[in-house]
Amino acid sequence: MERKMSDILELARVSVPSLYLRGDQEPKALYSAEDFAGRTKGVAECASFDCNHSYAGREDVVSTLFCRWLAML
Repeated sequence: MERKMSDILELARVSVPSLYLRGDQEPKALYSAEDFAGRTKGVAECASFDCNHSYAGREDVVSTLFCRWLAML
């Protein structure tokens, strides 16, 4: 039985405020936060910073970006 993968970018068409984060060490082809943000119907922001997918050790950056984004809503 062949399984078909969903078009995950099509699923990104949400209309709620969205913040997309991406570590700049992540392959952009595997997780293109910028493409997700571009397809969002509502308010969207995308930020990338120096880290990998787990954001380990970068919690301060993530929390700062998140708090700044919340303050803009």
